[in-house]
Amino acid sequence: MVQFEKHSLPIDLGTPYLTNESAYFLGGIIAANETVSINNVRYWISPVRYNYEYVTNLELKNHYTSVNTIANSLKNQSYYVDGSYIQGTNVQIPKFSGRHSGFVTLFPELKRITVEELATLTEKVLRTSSAEVVRCFITGVFDGRGAIDFNRSTKSIRFIALDCDNATVVRTLLSVLKNFITNYNTARERLEGGIPRDNQLRIKNIISFYKTIGFISDVKFKKYIEGNSTVSINREDYVLEGLKTIS
Repeated sequence: MVQFEKHSLPIDLGTPYLTNESAYFLGGIIAANETVSINNVRYWISPVRYNYEYVTNLELKNHYTSVNTIANSLKNQSYYVDGSYIQGTNVQIPKFSGRHSGFVTLFPELKRITVEELATLTEKVLRTSSAEVVRCFITGVFDGRGAIDFNRSTKSIRFIALDCDNATVVRTLLSVLKNFITNYNTARERLEGGIPRDNQLRIKNIISFYKTIGFISDVKFKKYIEGNSTVSINREDYVLEGLKTIS
């Protein structure tokens, strides 16, 4: 029987244990550092956000269906975002705009906490969690907010990236990504037209990530397949609904 670590995180993740499912959403929460207040309750957001021109309706629906199934297992649900509002409501979600397509899963805060405190507590419980739970956390970090830097001329991925400016969050992420070749680029190293861009955490050993971690997102998963059509695709719904890897 699988045993999961009990956590003391002051967020209602639907279970007092860090399971595959709750770890996936915790990864999304830590990576995003976004909250919204609804009826005087503060919610932490695990977002999935695409530039609308880079995702088809079917790809978005498939991603939503898988993530919503994971949320349902935690007695929660995911919500489509229309423009910058949760569909059919007046609840505005930060960082969404008319150029985005996506959805969010919300988790109520039980006690006031900063993202730095949350990252530190998360790092602590991940140290004693199984490799599979840590894997699901990493999937959650990059599945919703990660970006694929794709070289169209060579049809290859340069790196998997996450914009992240918080030093404590970066430390936590680097601690769980110790088996990957990572690089943390600061804004001073990434000037574009003289205007600093966000700091960016990058993973460079792409094959290892697609083999051992994987994506739920069809969009991100297909980027590897574009230049490697002969690889075998593994569906690992027994780990997380919709999770895919290569072999």
